[in-house]
Amino acid sequence: MAAPSPVLYALHHTIEPQGFENLCVDLLHREGYARIIPGGRSRDHGRDAEVRFYTYTKKGNPQTAFQFSMEVKWEQKLRKDIAKITAFSDTVERIIFVSSRPITNEKQDKLRDEFRESHQIALEIYDEGWFRIRLEEEHHDLADKHLGVKPKETPGFHANLVKLQGLTDENQKEILRYTSPETLRATLTAQTRNDPKNATAWKCLADVCYFMRDYDAALLNISKALKISDDKTQKWNLAALKAIVIAEQGITSGSRILLNKARRMQFSIMSVLGRSIDYYNLGNIIAALGDSEAAEALYRRSLEIDPAYPQAWKNLGSLLLKRGYYAEGMTCLDRALKIRPDLLEALCTKANVLIMSGENFPEALELIEKAFLLDPDLETKWPHAHYWHARALCAEGRFTEALEVVEDRLERKLDCPYLSQLATGILAKLWRSDPSYIPKAEEYFSQRIDPFERDYHALVEIMDLLSASDREDEAWSFFDEFLGVKQLSARLIASRCALTITDLTNSFVSIAYYKRYRGVSKLVDYRHILGDRGLCPHDEVPEILFHFLMPAYFKLASYLESSISENNFEEEFTVILSTYRLISGIFAAFGGSMLSSEIPIKVDEQSELIAAAIFIGFDFPLMEVSRLVGYLSGVLKREIPSGYVESISDQATEIHAGWLTVFLTAVGDDWKVEAWKK
Repeated sequence: MAAPSPVLYALHHTIEPQGFENLCVDLLHREGYARIIPGGRSRDHGRDAEVRFYTYTKKGNPQTAFQFSMEVKWEQKLRKDIAKITAFSDTVERIIFVSSRPITNEKQDKLRDEFRESHQIALEIYDEGWFRIRLEEEHHDLADKHLGVKPKETPGFHANLVKLQGLTDENQKEILRYTSPETLRATLTAQTRNDPKNATAWKCLADVCYFMRDYDAALLNISKALKISDDKTQKWNLAALKAIVIAEQGITSGSRILLNKARRMQFSIMSVLGRSIDYYNLGNIIAALGDSEAAEALYRRSLEIDPAYPQAWKNLGSLLLKRGYYAEGMTCLDRALKIRPDLLEALCTKANVLIMSGENFPEALELIEKAFLLDPDLETKWPHAHYWHARALCAEGRFTEALEVVEDRLERKLDCPYLSQLATGILAKLWRSDPSYIPKAEEYFSQRIDPFERDYHALVEIMDLLSASDREDEAWSFFDEFLGVKQLSARLIASRCALTITDLTNSFVSIAYYKRYRGVSKLVDYRHILGDRGLCPHDEVPEILFHFLMPAYFKLASYLESSISENNFEEEFTVILSTYRLISGIFAAFGGSMLSSEIPIKVDEQSELIAAAIFIGFDFPLMEVSRLVGYLSGVLKREIPSGYVESISDQATEIHAGWLTVFLTAVGDDWKVEAWKK
């Protein structure tokens, strides 16, 4: 059996007629009938104490009448008064009848049909159920005010607060504890449809849309509110909200046009109102425009007016940290958290700074975990929350927990490069220390192998993992897949120049620097030279060559950087010659694929291509090693000894001879020339 309703008990037994009338008016006002006018008493032409007027297009004439009744025999009274209303008020088209008694749906349907046919009146009936749901679910203050009843808090009650207070930084936590922004939006949308001239309802709807980051809808609702509002203060508040929304659009899109428009609007608002929040909002806009000093001054002025404004302390702290004032910036964040310990932005910002500085990982973890407890959907406001949470856990050596955090976020953001790299790093540690993680690591690394999404970290890990598991064939297959190679074999070419998977993976740590080198020493130059000689290498050669020449770069760069303060000519020259030989062997290893995209059928065509290609073994390796020595010497600010050029050239003939042997053998193998293999 359902518990008795305290609202209905009071409605039936304790409230007197005038109090009931006042309760009806207050409830209907909140339902959207903002222009309801209490009437009644005597000589009301059928519009007695239970009748009210609602005027919106025909000024001065009632279009909607309200009739309230506590009587048990309510139907007789309703019929009598409707006859009077229609007799004396020919403009009334709609009657809202409110009764404290239960009325069945069947009876309501019959009465609606009857009065539509007999009087052309649209009748709406609210009975005791309407009172119960409104007073127990939404309007607790009216239940207390008129009935002396204090219902338990419900989601509907908190949804109604938005209508009364708006959705502010201060109340949104309490309001959204029991309801959702979507529910609030639906409620307020219904209110604006029911009362399209209610500027407050449009303003509240704009607040909710802004909270939901639907900026276009927020601006539309603000515009509607501005058109109908006749309250000067409300108009300024609407203008301030409009400036904030436009500023958010500008920040999100990076549009300085929008930011400058918001700046002009907010400056006018600040000049008139001069509130702490106005200086704060303008500071946010100016900061987004890149003027840190001016933004700082605005934040400080905001805090002069209201020293207890936590958001201003937080934003000032963030700005000072960006400008390099670490101690003062952290002090400001602490001030913000002292005033409002649950300020998510301050919790996250301070945690972020502590992690980046390596100053206090335990405190950073405490701050992040507190933020997640306060808002489980923190990622919607701070997209990188999981990343920094996992970073802090890693710093504390809690890699298993860190992996769980990263995996949770990757379920929804698999393409985030920061999370992906962090996941790779965590799994790299785990599979080496705990073999049970090998299957999970292999599955994850393999997902990252894509020729159009070059994740070198994941490539190194999958190749290391497979090599450690004695699965070198699979490792080379992954490498071919990574390069997008379908016809040539990277493993075959590597075997000809004695490059191992380890040689390749070790060199990938220098990929960023190597790409800079290749930016000035382009491989396409070699293709052009080959083309001038009538040679057309296979389309897959450049991709393999790019990566195979990386170990040569890595070898020489590592040595020169480690010996930067030394001056050992003989040892350095030995390393350069070793690099030269490696480069020569790499070019030779491509064999026939360097000469033609297809195997020439005729022997004379093969001979012509080979004859035209003899120069490759002399020119290309010498060109590449010269470029490499010149580039690295420039980067490391080292002078190239004058004897290097002559000494390297002296070795060219010998190195070229070795190149020729490897090259011809490789061509014979590629073109299946049996005589060359004997």
